[in-house]
Amino acid sequence: MFDGTTWHALPPFAMTPGAEQTQLTASRRGAALASFDGKLHAVYPAVHSNRLIHRTWTVTGGGWTAPVALEGHDSNNTPALLPFREGPSGVERQALLLVHRGIDRYTPPMPPEPPKPPALKDVKNRGTEVTGELLTAYGAGDWSRLEHQFSLTPATMKNGDPALIVTFEAWAQYLLAVGLVPRAHRRYVHAPPQGRLLPEEG
Repeated sequence: MFDGTTWHALPPFAMTPGAEQTQLTASRRGAALASFDGKLHAVYPAVHSNRLIHRTWTVTGGGWTAPVALEGHDSNNTPALLPFREGPSGVERQALLLVHRGIDRYTPPMPPEPPKPPALKDVKNRGTEVTGELLTAYGAGDWSRLEHQFSLTPATMKNGDPALIVTFEAWAQYLLAVGLVPRAHRRYVHAPPQGRLLPEEG
């Protein structure tokens, strides 16, 4: 403490016996100090929690007062104290401002889901379908056969965007001892530009 002429050592915080009091009189972080209303004020986080503790010191008051927890004021960091004066002359007010970060962290909201790609249910109108040639492909030794065909259908989506519906159909057959098994049919439909192939029917 500087009295205007000489520096004097302040007595340390009294370590009151008892685990609870020890937690209130010690801190693993720094303390905020400010002179206000004739007293030296100290505010610091408790040693094993984020509770802010307040103590004052005066020359004639016998040293540091007992620690008092500031209810509703928790901080992960060292707080700050600022004595200030406000108001017009004659009716001005003096106060001690306490600023601290708190223990909560801002969590941004989840971003909105991207719009779903268009699907057949989003088609409003369809034009005339154009079907390509039916092609046949054979497996090794002609033990299997695949017939497949594409068709294109111009369409308009519900939002007014043009689209082209691509339909792919395939029929597969396998040759066994008893002859060709019945054809297995599969149909896939695709609505570009952002759609994906989906089995329409089995």
